[in-house]
Amino acid sequence: MTEKIIEKFFGKKVCTEKLNIEGISKPLKFDIYDGYAICKDDDNVYEMKFPQLSFIKEVKELTDAVSEYCSCEKSQITVLNVLVTFSTLYRNGYEVSPTNK
Repeated sequence: MTEKIIEKFFGKKVCTEKLNIEGISKPLKFDIYDGYAICKDDDNVYEMKFPQLSFIKEVKELTDAVSEYCSCEKSQITVLNVLVTFSTLYRNGYEVSPTNK
């Protein structure tokens, strides 16, 4: 997917962050959007999908879960907090779970 297509679905890029992924030896540099993150690394494409911030803020139970998991105030929840709490990781289009790293 090109950046233009990603922005059409998820809006402008929120930030770029190096994230440590369990089972991967080095931090990966992700471009992070509201609900989606992507990293192109060597021959692999890593993607993360997660709920958008506006949806999290509308559902009290989800806001509570993010706040508790990230140890932050509910009013201070960010896209990065939502990614850390609820993301699903994919490598080259296949879901990565703790059993199939």
